[in-house]
Amino acid sequence: MRSGDAYDVRWVDIVHPDSDDSADRNVRLTFVFYQGWEQGAAAFSRLEGCWYGEGSIFFNDTSGGAAGLGQVWQYDPRRNKLVLVFESPDIDVTAYV
Repeated sequence: MRSGDAYDVRWVDIVHPDSDDSADRNVRLTFVFYQGWEQGAAAFSRLEGCWYGEGSIFFNDTSGGAAGLGQVWQYDPRRNKLVLVFESPDIDVTAYV
């Protein structure tokens, strides 16, 4: 992926959004995730820092990217697009967006 790459978004229904009542806490925490994943959902690492501006929702994928040093994403609901705004290539590189 490169900064500026845009992806069409397709929302999917989660048929069973409630817990599967498993005694295993890890299964309960990932129950909804795996339902989406099986339908082609994207996965992110350590999401944090969500904000709204310019008609879009921006969020950070703290451990994302080829170097595992973070990405900034933009979801534009008007175009239903997800855009990679920035990917840190080096530990010394910081994004100011």
